[in-house]
Amino acid sequence: MVKIVYILLCHGDITPIKRVVDEVLELDSNCEIIVHYDKRDSLAQYMDLKRKYAACLRCHFLADRDRVKAEWGTFALVQAVINVFKYIVNNRFCFSHCYLISGSCFPIRPLAELNRYLQHNPGVEFIECQDSDWIQDGIKKDRYLYHHFLAKRKHSKLFRWSYLIQKKLRLKRSVPVGFDVVFGSQWWCLTHGTVVKILEFINANDQIFHFFQSVWIPDECFFQSVVWHLAKPGQIANRSLTYYCFDPQGKPKVFSESIITDRMRQDCFFIRKYNLNLN
Repeated sequence: MVKIVYILLCHGDITPIKRVVDEVLELDSNCEIIVHYDKRDSLAQYMDLKRKYAACLRCHFLADRDRVKAEWGTFALVQAVINVFKYIVNNRFCFSHCYLISGSCFPIRPLAELNRYLQHNPGVEFIECQDSDWIQDGIKKDRYLYHHFLAKRKHSKLFRWSYLIQKKLRLKRSVPVGFDVVFGSQWWCLTHGTVVKILEFINANDQIFHFFQSVWIPDECFFQSVVWHLAKPGQIANRSLTYYCFDPQGKPKVFSESIITDRMRQDCFFIRKYNLNLN
């Protein structure tokens, strides 16, 4: 039997977040949602969101101590998901799949169809695992071949100087032996067994875990690379169940209901960067 736990990474205005939570809970009466609300944002809004769903047994929130400041491009986005994984396992959730979504993802098909689809594809990991050509713009392998400790949006000049100095001094680092770095969309759906294996892998491989802590945009390669390492041949679908689109500069396209096509709905169950205000 399929039972999905949705991991919701969100920040900012809680109004659209509530729309996402309400829609998912209504469309899938068997699912549960675990919310990670960015610790950079208002504590008051976080508490308002918790109060809104205090009586809902299927909506859970990470404790304030487990929330992180999820700055874009940093390892914090990976750590937020790992913290949710630990919450799920430690609290012995009963589930078959974990589906990662954001506050700007939205269902575009009945989620009963998603449950049937997963039922018909047992043991499959719906995650992209591709080479660096998946990246449309900017640095590719240098994302992990050099150290990136700074948040680019917050310290853009220092970020670039640090990178260029490392290149000039030829401070390229090596990937851990026997481990391949692959890339793909952050928005994936993984099986229960793989979630448990990822946590076990992290506990047993400090070197690899620390390697990714200074990778730039690690949410597009950490879980992808670990799943690629752990999965059996044929187990990875190498695609996302969430529709997304980048422009030539690598920025995500924003969608409204009026421009969602039947083809998008045929291939996927959620859409990324859905703007309710455009409808």
